[in-house]
Amino acid sequence: MTMIKFLPALAASCVLMLSVPSFAIPGLSGIYLGGQLGYAHNEYNMKAFFDKEYSNNESVGRVYAGYQFTPFMGIETGFSMISEAKLPRDFGEVSTANWDLLLSVGMPLGSTGFRIDIKGGGAYMISDFDAHEEAKKHHHFDDDSKGEFKPEIGASLSFNLNEYIAIDATYLHIYDDPRSKKLNTPCTDMAMAGLRLIFNIL
Repeated sequence: MTMIKFLPALAASCVLMLSVPSFAIPGLSGIYLGGQLGYAHNEYNMKAFFDKEYSNNESVGRVYAGYQFTPFMGIETGFSMISEAKLPRDFGEVSTANWDLLLSVGMPLGSTGFRIDIKGGGAYMISDFDAHEEAKKHHHFDDDSKGEFKPEIGASLSFNLNEYIAIDATYLHIYDDPRSKKLNTPCTDMAMAGLRLIFNIL
């Protein structure tokens, strides 16, 4: 689904969920904190240098916090750190991290303990490019990125072990800006699993 179709659908879902009283399913609204580990797939635009794109897989860790307004809608923010990526032909290394802010819309799957959510928002990408000699030949030098905002979408599936602890699996996609010529702003896919602590307020 393209971003053009995804964002209006997410907005319409939010309006619908806000119309549902928060007491519809007691005990499923409140604050939560979590941590996740997994893999990140990065695609770097290197066509200006090697006439091709470069992709790699790296490990990623994410810590996050959220607030569930109702059993159907919440907001979440997280910080992700991706392990250093070595670019081909001794071009250099890139270290990437991001802060994100996501609106979450979902629902519990009956009384099974599972719930599914779709998420949409933005990520602030922060990167550090360490240029090697090959990069300098192309007039590309060390760059400590000041950050770029990018759209982000994703989904998660969680299972409540009890009232206060849940395990979850999350997929997040951060879009690259096709007009950007920076090597340190990759298109990123992250697949992670982790543990969530729930502090119910209802």
